[in-house]
Parts: sequence; structure tokens; C-alpha cells
Amino acid sequence: MTRQNILAFGLIYPGAALVLLAVFVMMLRRSVPSGWLRVAAGLGVVLSVLRIYFVSLLPSWGFDYTIFANIGRDIWVGLDPYDPARFWHHPFLNPPSTFPLFVALGVLPHRMGLVVWTIVNTALALLMVPLAHRVVRAQSGVGPWSDLQSVELGALAAAFALSDACTALIDLGQLSLLASLLILVALDVQRQQPVLAGVCLALATMKIGTMLPFLLLFVRREDRATWVSLILAIPALCLVGGHPERLIGQCQNLLRYIGELSQPGGVNDLTYAGPNNEWIMGFDHALYRVGIHDPKMLQLSQFIILLALGAWLAWGIWTNSLPRGLAVANVSLFSVLFLYHRLYDAVMFAPSLVYAVGRAKSCRSRSRYYHIATALLVLSVLYMRRRPLTMLTALAPGWGLLGQLIQAVILPYATWATLLAMLCLWLADARRPRKAPRPGAGAAPTLRQRWRSKTPP
Repeated sequence: MTRQNILAFGLIYPGAALVLLAVFVMMLRRSVPSGWLRVAAGLGVVLSVLRIYFVSLLPSWGFDYTIFANIGRDIWVGLDPYDPARFWHHPFLNPPSTFPLFVALGVLPHRMGLVVWTIVNTALALLMVPLAHRVVRAQSGVGPWSDLQSVELGALAAAFALSDACTALIDLGQLSLLASLLILVALDVQRQQPVLAGVCLALATMKIGTMLPFLLLFVRREDRATWVSLILAIPALCLVGGHPERLIGQCQNLLRYIGELSQPGGVNDLTYAGPNNEWIMGFDHALYRVGIHDPKMLQLSQFIILLALGAWLAWGIWTNSLPRGLAVANVSLFSVLFLYHRLYDAVMFAPSLVYAVGRAKSCRSRSRYYHIATALLVLSVLYMRRRPLTMLTALAPGWGLLGQLIQAVILPYATWATLLAMLCLWLADARRPRKAPRPGAGAAPTLRQRWRSKTPP
């Protein structure tokens, strides 16, 4: 066993287990001394900082960062990263609006830039839960949610930052934490600074599949400025990062590369021939493991499921039947199931984790157990290890009926657990006591009624 593995197994994982234990006890509303929670939070920060050294010993450190930085250097000297002569040196599927970030990553010398990017991602991992808490609290307003104390929030942030989703992302140098942060900032400034919210959403198109579902939360009359800002900012970002005359060809090439990299043996191939298939999240991946192998049927089935879930969320948000904080939690889960994602993209679960833990601590009814289940499901995905999935993917096809069960349930567990978490949130909301209107007062107007009457929500 290498030195970095000894250090990781001997220090990081036991520390993460202690932090998780503190979070579990906290969710169960047992009496947890605040000193213990402070120790858990401090331990999470210390281990997160130590990991910066540990990860620098890994041969795969910054694999994706190296690709992004090389793309930035190509753009800096005037080359087109989507040109076939350059693309296959650093294959990527990010839209042209990501080019300004790539250029920024390519400015520093490689080693220095990699260290800086690792530190930035580590800081973002620690900040995601406090920012998600701020967003959920603001979005919930006077709705059914309970605030978390600072020591509780610190312990939850430590558990999130030490999760496998965060650590894998930090090790590779991926963009999901930054994209998630930008989306949360957009939600945080949605009312006060709608133009800034649109710019943040435009920047978050670096992970466009994650960003798109959050547009469901920007359907109010005062969000029109956000949409205008978003529509103007996206082409501006594309133009800043490259030559305007290349933009149409770049978009065409991007769509073609998405198809090519999803072919059998490609890096995004969801079949067992794919080199990274065990990391994929999505309904097409789960349905393939269930036994639907026809590509057209997979695409149709995924489209129907996503359309149904999206329509349900859109209707709940539009009619105001979903409390705003609950809507944010549900959309954060839905965004990781929307089209193609990998396990490290589950860092967008931060709002749903914060919401579920807050409700689990405040609920007095049976809905509390649904919120606890939601939090446990989210944590189980965040802490899902890749290596056991890789081993099961290789061995399960030869295990007969047991292997078929493993392929249908265990291998796509992240997708099923996310869907089940959405179901638990719905069941908890269904059991929420509804306050009857005062005598002589009608029911609160829905968002659609307020829109029509031009009354600010």
C-alpha cells in the first residue's frame, strides 16, 4: 500500500466517520454537546486542509484541471479547442461560455495553478453548506423550515466537504463545485440583484445540465431582469473566449462530440464497455442496468421520466403548492438526474441536505422520519465509493440472478436513491399540517394569480 493510501485510510476516513456520526446523532435530536459539534467541524476543516497535501501525492491529481488549463492555453494563442486537430488532445464537453474560465486556469504555471485550483475547490467544499443554508433560509421565508445553529451547520459542512463526491471532484480538479456555488449565489441575490443573478447563471453554464433545471425557480414577474441578463451574458462570455465567427461551428462540433464520446467505448458510454460507466448518474444509465438496452428506447424512457418530473416541479412552483424552500431542495436533486452527470456532480445536493436536516430537527410529526430518510439517502450518494462499484460492474454479469439484481439495484443506486429522496420530500410535505384560513379570509393567492394581478409575491 502506498504512503498516500496509508495516510488516507489511517486518518481521513476515520475522521470523516467521526464527523458523520456527529451529524447522525444531531439529526436524531439526541442531546449533543455543542463542544462535540465544534470538534467535528474543526476536524473537518483540518482534514480538508491536510487532504491538499495527500492529493498531491496521487498520480491522477488534477487530471481534469490539466485538460481545462491546456484548453485555456490554446484559446490564449488563438487556436480553436473544438477543432478536430486540437480537440482529441484534450476532449471536453463544456460550452464556449466556459472559455473565459479556461483562459484564467491556463494563465498560471501548471503546478502552481493546480495547487491554487485545489485550494479553491477545498474552500468551496467547506462553504457550500453555509451558502445553501443561507439560500434555503431566505427562500423558505416564513415557510415550514427551521434554522440550524452555527455549530450544527459547521458539523454538517464538515461532513459534506469530506464526502467522496467532494474529494473526488477536488482530486480531479473538476468544475461542479464552482458551478453549484454560482447557482446558489444566483438564488441568494434573486430578489435584490436580479441582473447579478442572471450573470451567475450564465457563468454556471459551464455545467449547463446542472444549471438548466434551476431556471424553474426563476419564473416570477420580477425575474424578467434575470432572464434578460442571462440571455445577454451567455453570448458575451462566448465572444470573450474566442472569435465570433467560430461560434456557430463550435456549437455544431460540440453536439457532434457529445454523440461521439457516448458511443461504445467512449468516455461517456453508459454501457459496460464504457471506461467510466460506474460513475454515471441518470435515468438512461439506471434503465440500461435494469435491462433496457435499445438506445432509442433508453432515450425515449429517459425523456418521458424527466418530462414528468420536470412538469410536476414546474406546476408546484408555478401554482405555489410547493413551499419555496422545498422547491429548491427538490430542484437540487432533480438537477443531478437531468440528462448526463457523474457522481461528483452530487455536490449540488447541498440545499436538499440542509433542508432535510433542518426539517428533521424541527418536525414533531411523522414527517420528521421522511426528512431523516432524505438526509440519509443524500449522504449515501455523497459518500458512494467508486472502487466497489467498479468491482461489482466487472463481477455481477457472471453471478446469475444475484448479478441481475445487483445490476438493477446496486450499480445505479445513486439514481434510485436520488429519486427516492425526492419521494420522501414529497411524502413529508403531504403530511405537513395545513393552516386553515382565518374566517372571512380566502386561501392565499397562488403564484399564477399574483402574476395575473401583477401583485408582487
